[in-house]
Amino acid sequence: MVTALCNIYINNDEKLKLFKETFPLVYKISDNWLVYIRGRHKKQVIAYIKNKFTDFKKNITFFDNLYENNWAKSTTEMIKKSKYDFIYVFLEDHFLQKPLKQFQQVLNSMKKNEIDYFQYSFFNIGLPTYSIEILNPDTVNYFYAFELNLGHILDLKKSNKSFYPYSLISVSSKKLFNLLLNIENKHLIKVP
Repeated sequence: MVTALCNIYINNDEKLKLFKETFPLVYKISDNWLVYIRGRHKKQVIAYIKNKFTDFKKNITFFDNLYENNWAKSTTEMIKKSKYDFIYVFLEDHFLQKPLKQFQQVLNSMKKNEIDYFQYSFFNIGLPTYSIEILNPDTVNYFYAFELNLGHILDLKKSNKSFYPYSLISVSSKKLFNLLLNIENKHLIKVP
């Protein structure tokens, strides 16, 4: 299984609608949802979850009064309730395009092959597959796998100027996710 993290800001009707469309598609991915909703529609979102999912008490831990304007600090507190070694970050504006069963198979392959990071959306915008060929990746089930280090990051930046080594639209090992949270907390970057 995977811990599902939902630390989002729902402040307009469009984001509320997106949440209601996307959350049910992935709800069954975890029995360890960590949910912190911020913004004007916070109460509506929580009421929606409680009305839609009768097993929410068993599967969801709701958080309140964390750090409203500091996503990383709030998430650091939430992750303390994580039961699993992998963290799926849910964002309401990214749709699951394949059946949930296939997503679960990808997650199982990720664990089996000891892959620390998987960006589940917009791969072709963030890192085209042709640009990783210089790293001689291994092909395992659903993944091109390679070890990422500073030298590889510099090589990837040469072939793709907009390359970024991490995106929240991802599943990460808890170890990597905590490492990144620690870096983020030291820089105190605030994300709405």
